[in-house]
Amino acid sequence: MDNTTIERTHRDGRGSNNKSPHILVKVLSYRDKIRVMQNTKSPLKHQNCYIVDDLTRADLLEKRRWATQVKELYNNGVKLSFYAGNWRKNGQPYQFSRAVNHAESNTSAPASNVSSR
Repeated sequence: MDNTTIERTHRDGRGSNNKSPHILVKVLSYRDKIRVMQNTKSPLKHQNCYIVDDLTRADLLEKRRWATQVKELYNNGVKLSFYAGNWRKNGQPYQFSRAVNHAESNTSAPASNVSSR
């Protein structure tokens, strides 16, 4: 990951249940972020840490809203990705067949998964 510019890093809180706190990393450009996200999956595969994208509360709820259908689609060979607030197939927003999902009624997100900025 040469030429990746990290703007800043810091710990998020104290941690809990004998777990280390999250470490937040802000990179200078979106391309650097994508490069880090793609290139660290394999090296961290057998480690006790991982990297996740920090989503807004609205994006997190939208992602969870369709989680069951996304899993079913994946099992049927359809691969979707979540980007810019939408589930996408081949870069284009995906239109789900049902307007409502079971998870939609549960709109409260656990505070541990949502960071406010």
